[in-house]
Parts: sequence; C-alpha cells; structure tokens
Amino acid sequence: MLPLFLQLLADAEKRVPTTLPCLKSLDLHDIDFSSDIMVSCAIELICGSPNLETLYIRATHDYEVLPPALSSSDVDFSKMGQLQLQSVMLVRISGLKNEECLIKSLLSGSPLLEKMEILAHLFQHVGVDNGKLMFATKLLELHRASPVAEIKLKFL
Repeated sequence: MLPLFLQLLADAEKRVPTTLPCLKSLDLHDIDFSSDIMVSCAIELICGSPNLETLYIRATHDYEVLPPALSSSDVDFSKMGQLQLQSVMLVRISGLKNEECLIKSLLSGSPLLEKMEILAHLFQHVGVDNGKLMFATKLLELHRASPVAEIKLKFL
C-alpha cells in the first residue's frame, strides 16, 4: 500500500502538479525502489525542483523477501535532464535496477555535484563480498557530469 501522498500523485497521472522553484533541499524517506510508481513520483519531485542543491533519499526494503524487480524497470529516467545538485545522500541502497538508474541519472545530470554519499545494504542473495565488489565496480564505471564529484560508498 502506497502512502497517501503518493497515491494522490499516482492518481494525478504520475505527475507532480506544480514545480517547486524555491526548493533548495529535499528529503525523501521510505522510498520503495521496487515500486515504479513511487520512484516515478520521486523523480517528478526532483525534476520539478529546478534549484535543488541537496538531496537525501532513504530507501526502505523488506530484507527478508527478495524484491520482484531486481533487473527490470519501467521508470523513465531520461526526463531527469540538467540538475543543480551539489550534494546527494542515498541511504539503504540495495542494488536494485531503479536505484542504479537513479544514481546514473543524478551523476550524469549534475554538473555542480561535489559529493554523493551512498550507504548500501545489499541483499544476501548476491553474496555479501561479491555483491559489494559488483556494486562498487558499477559506480566507478558511471559517467559524471561534474569533474569534481566525489562518491563515498559505505556498506551497512
């Protein structure tokens, strides 16, 4: 069951009804990256905030159950475009496809980005050490629009 505000956004054709031009900092808590609707709404909030400088996203997962969407995504990340982000913190990232696509979009569309911190908690099905290495390798291979963007990766 989606939280009420996300249900309202989903009912509004998955669009945030207005832009938020004065918003400089955005904290999103309990984002379920296995839900394409929830991720789409989060992207709309980010894209609807043209002056956003700081982004904090805390994911939520049921670590007892393997998520249904480890390798597929129906979310349109191409609309991310150019962002003014300078600092990004992603907490409880688990390596889902939607999480990887978001990270890729944020890095490639944020020429002012100085720091991205990722606190990862990988699912056990991958094997902890192998999963950490695979995730870190993927991050290193991603294009960065900012020549000074620093990625800090920590595992929970």
